[in-house]
Amino acid sequence: MTQLQGASGYLPERDWQHRAYRVVRFLVERVSLGIFGLKFELEDELPLGSFVLAPVHRSNIDSLLVASLTKRRLCYIGKETVFKFPVFGRFLRALGGIPLNRDAADRDALKKSVEVLGTGEPLVVFPEGQRRFGDKVFDLHEGAAYLAIRANVPIVPVGIAGTEKIWPKGRKFPLPGKSYVIAGPALFPDLPEGAKDTEKRTKTVSRRAVSELNSKLEAELQRLFDKAQGKLES
Repeated sequence: MTQLQGASGYLPERDWQHRAYRVVRFLVERVSLGIFGLKFELEDELPLGSFVLAPVHRSNIDSLLVASLTKRRLCYIGKETVFKFPVFGRFLRALGGIPLNRDAADRDALKKSVEVLGTGEPLVVFPEGQRRFGDKVFDLHEGAAYLAIRANVPIVPVGIAGTEKIWPKGRKFPLPGKSYVIAGPALFPDLPEGAKDTEKRTKTVSRRAVSELNSKLEAELQRLFDKAQGKLES
């Protein structure tokens, strides 16, 4: 049985789920490279074990493009309406999807997200909360920062350029185009007082710590977004 290395050692791969993810990822990557003209870069190596992957969000294809950053399975938080289609919803859950109710404090989604990060797998969270417009990154939701501190894992900010033109909000289908994705260096949350290693978890999360990490994330996302747009235009 294949093994995955996580923050807390090795854990058995759920065979068919991870095999299915690899097949879907391969197909998505072919489409991303061929139709969406994807180019991507890593400013630093992605962390081993768990981390929160936090991309900017301008299009529905953003979720597809970030899968090219790593061959590891990425789990995603997504709006729960997508999961309500019976067969498709079960398939998304099997691939690592976590439904989120945007209209209320979704404790179940929070619990499942912390559990995923506890297994050593990366989790994709869009800190803007929904698709935005334009060149500015601002008013981030604090969920990504909260989860990183709660699970004591780093956040990897990701800038994505070009996708708003490929598939803007309101258009039924995407168009061929060019896109650029950049993952920046990981942002590490401050460990709780007395913690001696990255595997120690805390149930108490300081609002100040969340706010400070969120501000750092916002600044990095803007930098990476600007850089990705510059790369796309050069």
